[in-house]
Amino acid sequence: MQKLFILISMLMSIGLYAQQNNCTITLSGYVTDEHDDTPLEFASVVIKELNKGTSTNANGFFEFENLCAGTYTIEYSHVSCSPGSKQIQLKENVQINLVLEHHSDIIGDVVLVEEKEENKPFLSQTEIANQELDNIKGKTLGQGLKDVTGVNSLQAGTNVSKPVIHGLHSNRVLLLNNGVRHESQQWGSDHGPEIDPFVATKITVIKGANSVRYGSDAIGGVVLIEPEDLPTLNGISGEVNLLGYSNGGQYISSAIVQGGVKNVEGLGWRLQGTYKRGGNAKTPNYYLDNTGYEEQNFSSAIGYQRNGYNLEVFFSRFSSDIGIFSGSHIGNLTDLQAAFENGEPFVKSGFSYDIDRPYQDITHDLLKVKGGLPTGTIGRLELVYARQNNRRLEFDSHRSANQNRAELDFEITTQTLDLVWKHFKKNNFEGSIGVSGMNQKNLFRGRDFIPNFERNVLGAFIIERYSKTRWELEAGLRYDYNHLQVYRRDDTGEVLSPDFTFQNVSATLGGLYKVNENFNWKLNMGTAWRAPGVNELFANGVHHGAATFEIGSDELSLERVYDLNTTLTYNEKKWKWGLNIYQNWINDFIYLQPVQPPTLTIRGAFPTFEYQQANVSLTGADVDAKYTYNAHWALKMGASYLYAFNLTRNDYLIQMPANRVKAKLIYSFHESEKIIHPAVSIETEQVFKQNNVPEGEDFVAPPDAYFLLNLEGGLTTSIGKQKVDFSLTIDNLLNTRYRDYMNRLRYYADETGINVGLRLKVSF
Repeated sequence: MQKLFILISMLMSIGLYAQQNNCTITLSGYVTDEHDDTPLEFASVVIKELNKGTSTNANGFFEFENLCAGTYTIEYSHVSCSPGSKQIQLKENVQINLVLEHHSDIIGDVVLVEEKEENKPFLSQTEIANQELDNIKGKTLGQGLKDVTGVNSLQAGTNVSKPVIHGLHSNRVLLLNNGVRHESQQWGSDHGPEIDPFVATKITVIKGANSVRYGSDAIGGVVLIEPEDLPTLNGISGEVNLLGYSNGGQYISSAIVQGGVKNVEGLGWRLQGTYKRGGNAKTPNYYLDNTGYEEQNFSSAIGYQRNGYNLEVFFSRFSSDIGIFSGSHIGNLTDLQAAFENGEPFVKSGFSYDIDRPYQDITHDLLKVKGGLPTGTIGRLELVYARQNNRRLEFDSHRSANQNRAELDFEITTQTLDLVWKHFKKNNFEGSIGVSGMNQKNLFRGRDFIPNFERNVLGAFIIERYSKTRWELEAGLRYDYNHLQVYRRDDTGEVLSPDFTFQNVSATLGGLYKVNENFNWKLNMGTAWRAPGVNELFANGVHHGAATFEIGSDELSLERVYDLNTTLTYNEKKWKWGLNIYQNWINDFIYLQPVQPPTLTIRGAFPTFEYQQANVSLTGADVDAKYTYNAHWALKMGASYLYAFNLTRNDYLIQMPANRVKAKLIYSFHESEKIIHPAVSIETEQVFKQNNVPEGEDFVAPPDAYFLLNLEGGLTTSIGKQKVDFSLTIDNLLNTRYRDYMNRLRYYADETGINVGLRLKVSF
């Protein structure tokens, strides 16, 4: 903790030094309509070389502070306007006027050009950036993404969660952290992604099978965690975030500082650090014993880009200690059944920051090297190498002879290499071709749960897109080869080394039709596959973080998904809405089936689950809408529906998220030059009871429906020359007592109660 505070202080000192080193120039101005000089509110103004942006207030005013002397390109745009660009040389404080020509009939074209340039897949997707991203940075990645319609969270207590997209999670949802596929022990429900959201300036959630682009595991969706590009010009900027939450006494500090190098144009660097700590969480009626956590993260990057050539090196470390709710570890079958029936845990406590057994100690290191170069005037070649090392220590509630020894000790090392060539648009065609490889080695120490293994994966893909007038079409094909070598001992102690080979193709065909300037239709069809994980093949024992006993099967075959996904979007001045409808058929879907009775071991009694396979159908829809009544009032709504059916058993599919509806009413106050974007909002969330479950198979029936009320308020101002963002949130305002079906600890305890959060962000 002390080291993290020293690091954050150093980062802030560097920023303050930069301001004293002639990087104190202010650029401000107004954006107006060319025809009648009307101020344009919410116009976007970006300094291209610094990748810094802001938006205008109600008077059309914008301001950038603490800029260094130099020549910059100012890009500015507004909905229903043709974008503009202006080059300016800064030597001292200056105010400029930017003029845009307003055309209400081209709004759709502006949006679609941006989408085409990024060459996005024709799948439903949501981007989280700016204020919305700031609001989730104090949470885990899984908890923060729950605000996206169609995305839920699989939890194992209060501090461990992972995203669930249309009912699929873990190895079926690919996380790309700074362009690198996140590889760790992500197979467990108690294994949250070791990713610090404070690194990102944009998070994109892509819903649907996207295996052609990203590999065979991405059959449920992809989450892209993306930092901003490194600066290329001299000057230093950054931000400091301070957050506090009442529930659990959580406090969080994070800082980032970045800049260029004087006299070396194109060379940039970045440093970032985060510290988090929380104590026992509290439900409306009691504390959850041993649910504290402590997290320390660090990342650094340096890169050079000039004349189309670039080279970047990135390193990050994620380190956390997470307490596991002690009420989930129960000594005998009688007490376990009593805990199921009691409605409240037998183990209770007061507030404490102490982390005792059972707990997890996780460290994740990532090293990435990326290079790119132009291939004449026709395309660009990019190469990315990454090495990840994940060490997971899991400590049981019962101490061993050596109290410092973990009962479960996993260490997985992953190396990936991706080579992609993209060709620029010619004769209405553009696309990419690439190859990828991965080597993964896993070692375990302590009690048997999953064996040692080595996995090698090779893949190759091609994607081509055609666009003309109102149509865009895309087709892609990928082949992947997956070889798994396992090393394990049988009951006699003999070492066995079975190996498994999985290989198959993935394909996609999608299109976009621009019905008119406001209305778009996307359609995507695809097929993808996933090889079973080592835990699904060989798990056999207590999975203590999830408080379960799990049994694998080495006879499992690969999963094959057939995905149909269509999206309608409408965008005009007052109304914005989107409708996503999907149908997934998955052959040989692997899932955890409850097995009665629970298992009694020397470590206690645990609910038992067995990995099984079935053909399943996932049918669903997501709806998002926003209505802007005037400059002050707006209403946002979202709803998700999922119907999951086990075709093999002719019954419902277990462990799927419940349907839900959200609504948020937003009021924006008048702005001034000093107070920007002041707003308050009230949000309601109705989660329905998950009635579509096989009757009598689970250990505890699904929890009742619940209703939550949340409040939020915030504004942006300045203190001296520093831009400052304030926000106040109150989650579960009514202190509602409830349980969520997707929380694996719902068998034992309620969810957390009211939680008041305060956030302060200082940008320099």
